[in-house]
Amino acid sequence: MPDLGELFPPLIGIGGVGDRPPRVLRGDLQPALAKLGDIRPGQLLLATDFDGTLAPITAEPNTASALPENLAIIDRLIDYGVHVAVISGRAQHDLRQRIPIAGSRLLGDNGIGGPTPEERRALNRFNSKAGRMIARQPGVWLESKPGSTSVHYRGAPDAGPDLRIAVLPIANRFGLVSTVGRMVIEVSPRRADKGRALLVLIAGLEPKAVIYAGDDEPDHSAFATLSRLPTPHLSVGVSSTERPAKSFGNCDLVVDGPDGMSAFLRALSERMARFGVEDPLAPD
Repeated sequence: MPDLGELFPPLIGIGGVGDRPPRVLRGDLQPALAKLGDIRPGQLLLATDFDGTLAPITAEPNTASALPENLAIIDRLIDYGVHVAVISGRAQHDLRQRIPIAGSRLLGDNGIGGPTPEERRALNRFNSKAGRMIARQPGVWLESKPGSTSVHYRGAPDAGPDLRIAVLPIANRFGLVSTVGRMVIEVSPRRADKGRALLVLIAGLEPKAVIYAGDDEPDHSAFATLSRLPTPHLSVGVSSTERPAKSFGNCDLVVDGPDGMSAFLRALSERMARFGVEDPLAPD
């Protein structure tokens, strides 16, 4: 990974200086981070979405890549001892190709760890029925993944309302859950839920503070989970023209796109840097 200093200049205070100032739409970086208290890196879980949060949204999902700044800072945070997880609707193998960072915990298909045979049959039936329906619609296409399906309509945004009316009942018929995201309808088994995946991580790692960052509707279950935690926590909404800042009313902080996420991660890294690299065998 490249050195952080090569990627962008140091920030000074909350406002920052240089070519990449923090773009914070609501809240302030330092007061928000202060909510975590005096947490050491090994006591912190940082969980985040991928598309729209670490990586800009692209017309073709297979062309998306995380900003180099975000990958570099995540790599540095892991070196410090922070537990880092990425929870995404992407397939597990796809996510691994896009986050080649040792020590990161990657939870594809929103954390279900692969569908059951019954869930796979339901997805196959949905794909067959919905696929025939959308086959003749320009700009609309179906992406089948191991544990979920995405119906993309970024190439035909005006088709969204009619598409939702047609697709959602089909998903319900086969016992699946559909979530409307940014120019996409995500269809998945009922247990595929980012809030549930976050709880599994918390139960296994027992962190003393938790951060979650995301940009879209499926992330709101993780934000809701955070709001019920008795431990210190911080929810970070990542806004866009499709999901403006007002869409993240239950978040502690709202930043502007993946570039804004870079500013947040940099501030978090500076906070964790004062502890240096932790000894993984040292007690919390």
